[in-house]
Amino acid sequence: MKKLTLILLPLAFVSCVKEPTACIDITPSDEVTVFDEVSLTSCSEEAEFVQWEVEEIQNGTLTSYYYGEESLTFVWDDPGTFDIYLTASSKEFKKEDFASAQMTVVDVCYECDNGNNTSEICYGDYEEKSTFDAALANFEESGFTCNKK
Repeated sequence: MKKLTLILLPLAFVSCVKEPTACIDITPSDEVTVFDEVSLTSCSEEAEFVQWEVEEIQNGTLTSYYYGEESLTFVWDDPGTFDIYLTASSKEFKKEDFASAQMTVVDVCYECDNGNNTSEICYGDYEEKSTFDAALANFEESGFTCNKK
């Protein structure tokens, strides 16, 4: 009878590991514009560890970035639809659960006209919002009237 008890004892400890449930909370919702800050928060239950995988375009190539924090702020600088994955793991990574979401990032464009020429300038053409703002200011200082499309 002692042999049976010793065999069942390790199984009892394995079955006591709680099953994590992965959950993603995104603020604001599921559509933003280029350069908007997005808050990604794990609302997972019974998870000891989380890992995020967030897609973004880098140098024209779809790239994934990995993070281990419970929550993070992310900014996309290109338009598109991007996948977000979360892995929630139990203690010692014995059990895992997965959640996913998509974020649609839309571009913001301005049409600039000086009576002779018309140009379009968009957030997605620039790596940072401050660089876009400087380019827009240059158009306006050069006699263009710029309106958001």
